[in-house]
Amino acid sequence: MYLNNNLKKKLIMMNFTKKILLTATLVATSFGYAQDTMTAVDFPTSVALGSTQTVKFNYTASADATCEIQIVPLDAGGNTVYDGAMSYKTGIPVPAAATTTLFTTTVNIAAAIPQKFIDAGYTSYRWFTWIKVGDVTTYLQSATQYVSFTGGLGLESFVNPSEMYVNKATKSLVVNKSGVYESASVYDVTGKTVMNIKLTNASNVDLSKLTTGVYILVTNDNKKIKFML
Repeated sequence: MYLNNNLKKKLIMMNFTKKILLTATLVATSFGYAQDTMTAVDFPTSVALGSTQTVKFNYTASADATCEIQIVPLDAGGNTVYDGAMSYKTGIPVPAAATTTLFTTTVNIAAAIPQKFIDAGYTSYRWFTWIKVGDVTTYLQSATQYVSFTGGLGLESFVNPSEMYVNKATKSLVVNKSGVYESASVYDVTGKTVMNIKLTNASNVDLSKLTTGVYILVTNDNKKIKFML
């Protein structure tokens, strides 16, 4: 009887030990899976204002996540300036991934550098990107992703005011020479298209639906008018 009770105790201890080891294994596996990571694969180093760019990164995520992609300015010391973004895309859904997975998305580049960045003298910019799982944010792990712009002020080809200009008082586009341009698109400072215009045989185009702000008009041959309403 004593031996049977002793044997039972040993069996109970063995089962208890197995459960502890199994629990430890599951916990370790769980923590391994929860390691959210994000590494750059392809972030363009030179982009055209008003364009749409493709970016790629590798990641792991312990659960479904969201991603945010920005272009932000750097100060003279190379530090990130947290004062708004040049371009951004938020709320991008990123599915859970236990192993390294490639993710590809696009982002609209602002049609113009914000005036406050120009006034502040910022000349360097970088991609600023992260994924978020619940309340945990994981930032892009790589060397600083610098980016420069083409088509900026001083490099742009502007519309001759004698051909076409924006009348701020009447909130209209005045076309003095019809037939010079076929069409144009108007972009806000985030790069979003807010208006498409047919210019053939046009004389005045109503812009009153645009809210107060800074805009870039780009013609079909890539000439621009920067204006404010």
